[in-house]
Amino acid sequence: MAPNTKAFRLAIAASALTLLFAACCTARQLKQAPDTTYLLTFSGSPTRGSVNSAIARAGCAPDFFDADAGRRRHGSVALSLTTPGFAEVGINLVSKDVAFPPADDDDKPTKGRGVDEEPAPTATPTPTSFFSGPITDTSQIDDPFWPRQWAPKAIGAPAAWAKGINGRCVRVAVVDSIFGPPHNDLKKKFDYNVSRGFGNIDWTWNSTNPVGTYVAGIIGAEAKNNDAIVGVAYGSTLIGLNTMDANGYYWASKVAQAIIFAAKRKAEGCAGADVIHAKFAATWDRANETQRTENGTSNNAMAYLNKAISSANRNGVLVVVPAGQAVWPGSGIDLTYQKSNFTGLCENANVLCVGAYGATGLCKGGCAPNNVICNSPLDVAGANYSQLHPMANYGRSVDVAGPAGVLDNYPGACHSTNAIFSTGRYNIRVYSSEPFMASPHAAALAALYIQKAAMDKGILESELCNPARTRTIIKTAIKRGAVMPPGNAAELKKYFGNGYINVPNTLGL
Repeated sequence: MAPNTKAFRLAIAASALTLLFAACCTARQLKQAPDTTYLLTFSGSPTRGSVNSAIARAGCAPDFFDADAGRRRHGSVALSLTTPGFAEVGINLVSKDVAFPPADDDDKPTKGRGVDEEPAPTATPTPTSFFSGPITDTSQIDDPFWPRQWAPKAIGAPAAWAKGINGRCVRVAVVDSIFGPPHNDLKKKFDYNVSRGFGNIDWTWNSTNPVGTYVAGIIGAEAKNNDAIVGVAYGSTLIGLNTMDANGYYWASKVAQAIIFAAKRKAEGCAGADVIHAKFAATWDRANETQRTENGTSNNAMAYLNKAISSANRNGVLVVVPAGQAVWPGSGIDLTYQKSNFTGLCENANVLCVGAYGATGLCKGGCAPNNVICNSPLDVAGANYSQLHPMANYGRSVDVAGPAGVLDNYPGACHSTNAIFSTGRYNIRVYSSEPFMASPHAAALAALYIQKAAMDKGILESELCNPARTRTIIKTAIKRGAVMPPGNAAELKKYFGNGYINVPNTLGL
């Protein structure tokens, strides 16, 4: 479908399984389109034909019922729970779709490859192997930015790597706004047969700010290939699922569809992920009527997304989400005391909600001539990690916290020392100070745990690499393995939940 095509997307979900989706909108805050799209879920076991008939009588056409469903147009029709025929077939949720804009114009797809043209087909590279063996001596790592990667060391990832635990064969889906062409450090890591775009652009569509690539690099960038960085789960296989459209908006319906597609098995024509990292607007303002149903009684779009996450959980797939953040230079909000004003995915018991902490005291020496990078080896063991990232959300719904960059003294000397390094656009390396860089570390830890659990059960490598294998529930293990930093325990729990993610503790090393 061409980027300027307007389509009616109607999603329907069985309460015990998946859902289906729709879209609508205009505006900068939340968007609503000329052809209104609705999100629907249903309970019980109505036939697909009876649900489709009820929708047709309302003057609409279903779009997404499974991963391969088509799209149809519709006129300007208002739907609600009182629409005739809906109650009879068990439809129990009706909401207009909502779309969130990018943080700024740099998040939009880049003109040049052509946001006004049909995207070129994604090339499927010849399958190539990547390093997935143990790393027993980190001094032998030749990736140029490894010396600047304090975060994998702070969470204890090298202890797992030394035992060959690196996420080998674990499939991690990254549901994000946009990726751009894969970085060289990621080209061998994606499963190109199932990676795809759920907006009206290809998942590799060019962007000046490919956030999905930043996230994917932290999770699974290739190791020991003399390029960029080392991913925490460098042995894992990545799945890129883009939810942004050509105008830079990403829709709730698309996020839900991507999560469902990621969680279902490859045998069903889907992605077969073991872990899903999903990043989009983490908090929704309850006061914004455009995020609600037509009578403003409830935020059903969020309820719809929660059903998608619950569906993934029933498939044995953990969904990892960031706790959210303020726009720079603002401060994060307390999700506990702002619950009457905001709602978010972290309120769902089926997700691992990840907060963010920063580091201070990493650089004990001078700075490089450009005044950006520390001139001496980082003092990871002696640094202070008891710092809530100033832009990060926090509160009772946060389960654990991960490392995120804080630019000290920006734009002064050594300001990038505490940043998180990752893969970026056009094969450049990037460093970031944003809180959302914390949750990919937790998703990578989940991949390590899945491989370790398989090894403990004596599962053969051939079975570990089989996407149909039994899934492992890991949220409890990650929470139990977390470590609280020194300080007032009650205060720290408010910021960091059960504490900082810790690889050796979680894996029992």
